Amino acid sequence: MSLQHIAFIMDGNGRWAKKHGKPRFFGHEAGMNKIEEVCNWCKEYNIKYGSFFAFSKENWNRPKNEVDFIFSLIERYYQDQINKLMSNKIRFIHIGDKSTLPTKTNHILNELENITKENDTFNLLFFFNYSSREEINNAAIYFAQELSKKNIKDEDQNLTFSSFLLTKNFPDPDLLIRTSGEMRISNFLLYQIAYTELYFEPQLWPEYTKSHFVKAIESFYKRDRRFGKIKE
Repeated sequence: MSLQHIAFIMDGNGRWAKKHGKPRFFGHEAGMNKIEEVCNWCKEYNIKYGSFFAFSKENWNRPKNEVDFIFSLIERYYQDQINKLMSNKIRFIHIGDKSTLPTKTNHILNELENITKENDTFNLLFFFNYSSREEINNAAIYFAQELSKKNIKDEDQNLTFSSFLLTKNFPDPDLLIRTSGEMRISNFLLYQIAYTELYFEPQLWPEYTKSHFVKAIESFYKRDRRFGKIKE
């Protein structure tokens, strides 16, 4: 049982800032900086994929100045991290809806994807402006449209629903970690985590350390993953 894909719900940035007597902006910045550390830990443990839930469709309901600051962090991330992504051979993949994002944010996300597309050591799946329910709804529409075509070839009869998801080119997560002690999924990868092991970490995301990470991995390897089968 190998662990190749971990998904992270990076929760607790705002509470971390409040805990330290700072505005929420500081928490978002600290949370973004934590991604680099976690990617390096994943590489050390030969984990090939890391999914990071950075901004959901529901987050648009937050104060405009907070949302604008989060967008500005994307530009800062590009400036600070692009050379590190290249030197560490990390591929950056944006997962989410680009159609409602600011033009500048879209440009930066596209640049990160294009520049790092040949990197093959680690895949950083960055979920930004993402909604799992919307993803599933759109996939159902496209799937139905494809099935309704009269000219479906025989070899396409095994067409799968998952091939219309935004994550179609990547394996489902083996382990999902949510920080801050909250025990919910929050509209993240609802279809893909059908058999994913869940781990809820009390620590706030900016305070998340390698020891917490290792503890989650150790917990994963102690679990009995049967996928509906009876253990012989």
